[in-house]
Amino acid sequence: MSPEELKTWVAIVLGVISLGGTTWSIISHRSRDNSSKIEEMQGQISEAKAGVKALEREMQHLPSKEQVHQLELNMSDMGGSVKAINESIRSLRHVTEGIDDYLRQKKGS
Repeated sequence: MSPEELKTWVAIVLGVISLGGTTWSIISHRSRDNSSKIEEMQGQISEAKAGVKALEREMQHLPSKEQVHQLELNMSDMGGSVKAINESIRSLRHVTEGIDDYLRQKKGS
């Protein structure tokens, strides 16, 4: 091998090594970017999971559909009872006003 041929082969080998190094650098840089993005997304997923768990805990304290329906029925019954009590009070007030009028007229005579 002559020095010229050796020089050519060394240049070719150095070019291939340089090209390989550049390619490796580009590929590894992208994977580092992707890994940081993946870590960021995992953090967001963890926060979302924590939020969902908090909502689940809050939902346990809320009444069920059946309980809300039962409350509605009970309040409806109470409304009817209150109306009946109002009617009783109205008749009682009418009687009381009648007695008051009678006593005032008797006192004035």
